[in-house]
Amino acid sequence: MEIKTLNNPPIREALLEIRFNPNKNVTVDKLKEFADSLSDVYTNVEPVENQSFAFMYSKEEGPKHDFNIEPSGFKMTNAQNNRILIATIDKLIVSFLAPYTPWPDLKDTTKTIYTKYLECVPQTEVTRLGMRYINDIKLPLKQDFSFQKYINTFQPLPKYKGLPNSVAKFETTLVIPLEDIGSISTVRQILLGPEDGSSGNPEYLKFVLDIDVYKEKVIKSIRNDEIWNSFEEMRVKKNAIFFGTLTDAAITPYD
Repeated sequence: MEIKTLNNPPIREALLEIRFNPNKNVTVDKLKEFADSLSDVYTNVEPVENQSFAFMYSKEEGPKHDFNIEPSGFKMTNAQNNRILIATIDKLIVSFLAPYTPWPDLKDTTKTIYTKYLECVPQTEVTRLGMRYINDIKLPLKQDFSFQKYINTFQPLPKYKGLPNSVAKFETTLVIPLEDIGSISTVRQILLGPEDGSSGNPEYLKFVLDIDVYKEKVIKSIRNDEIWNSFEEMRVKKNAIFFGTLTDAAITPYD
């Protein structure tokens, strides 16, 4: 299968993440200022909190526990609830839910938001870049159904007398080093149960392909084009994993 742009991609969620090495000047008040600057688009705002629990013991005082909740930022959504923005002390996440628009929209939206973020929040150092695409793919339950017809990476079943040659569900996790671009990809493949069609009978199996590509690297020039060039490189690898996992038969309905 060649790598191409699908007309109707099966993307449930696509997101870009930028993580920072926070400094003492990065405060929740600064993050609130940033959230307010986008209130015309991201109309719903709710706090994000960090929770911590510590258990201590001493002969003098016996067992003690300490539970703390500290505000760390904000989660923002638009009126349609299909665009999510998370801004905390150490990260910025821009997420698109279905219906997904093509890649340039996600990248350009993130760049615009990132510029506004830096105007309000005095971050000084990027430590990690992440890209995640979660795809929901329907595998038609036809008479000649086989997993190999749709999935190139289907896990072989144990071969032993008395064992069935079928599977109801499966879940695999692959960690792939992408050394040529200094990144790593975690690929999760999950087969869920049958899904009913318009007839009310099971017509599809739902296959989830979750592709996470990330790079852990210190970037001291936080306005450097290296951030966006890296995302472009990561996207090429993400696409290669997507099209390398699925066969033509699986992809054709989304073309």
